[in-house]
Amino acid sequence: MRDETSAEHLYGLAAVYSLLACFRLLMMHLSAQHTWIMRTCVRSSVLGLTYRKLLRLRSDGLASVGQGKVLTIMTADLERFSLVYKLLGLPMAPFVISAQLAIGLWLIGPPIFAGLAVTLLMIPLQLKLSRMMGRVRAATALCTDKRVTVMSGVLHGMHGVKMSAWEKPLSAKIEKLRADEVNQVRVSSQIKAFTLSFYFCSVALSSYATIVAHVAQGGDLLPEIIFPIISLFVAARLINGYFLPMGLELW
Repeated sequence: MRDETSAEHLYGLAAVYSLLACFRLLMMHLSAQHTWIMRTCVRSSVLGLTYRKLLRLRSDGLASVGQGKVLTIMTADLERFSLVYKLLGLPMAPFVISAQLAIGLWLIGPPIFAGLAVTLLMIPLQLKLSRMMGRVRAATALCTDKRVTVMSGVLHGMHGVKMSAWEKPLSAKIEKLRADEVNQVRVSSQIKAFTLSFYFCSVALSSYATIVAHVAQGGDLLPEIIFPIISLFVAARLINGYFLPMGLELW
């Protein structure tokens, strides 16, 4: 009878967990859909306002702006609106952390604080790396502005370039500008990859810290304790390991 009651209890918990996981997935998709629609509307509005402002500029004012800067605004800067959905992690994180703490205390007790501490300690490092990536992105935008400006001048003055035989000097200059831009993009990609690595290893590190603290207190390594703890950190990984640091960066 005890085994039957235990099995029914476990099946009930599995059913509740599955329903909550489906509900969380549904709500996140609906929130992402509405945020994406809002992002598209705002991006289109800003793009239209920028285009209207450019049409009102005189020729001398338009020449002082530079085509490289306009191209950067139209592409890279407006793409920042696509990151608005990451702000969803700010209001959701306190509820997720509170629920994770309550369930962890019920499952394993005080050792859950060790796993949460590891998760929260990753956030300042991720913010530091995100700010570094922002500075590198700004340097990349400057390199792109210079390259586009030079290329635009070369294309508009191609007749003079051919007449003066400036192909090789200008080609060397453009290659140098392109190499500088590629180096900045490479550094930005490396920092982004290192930042995303925290998202993938957060479950292993947090679970390991919790299990070590549990064993240090004299607890036993039982499947009914280990697997729910790992599942708990997996369920909270998306909010605590990705949306929360990115939302703090954008905020």
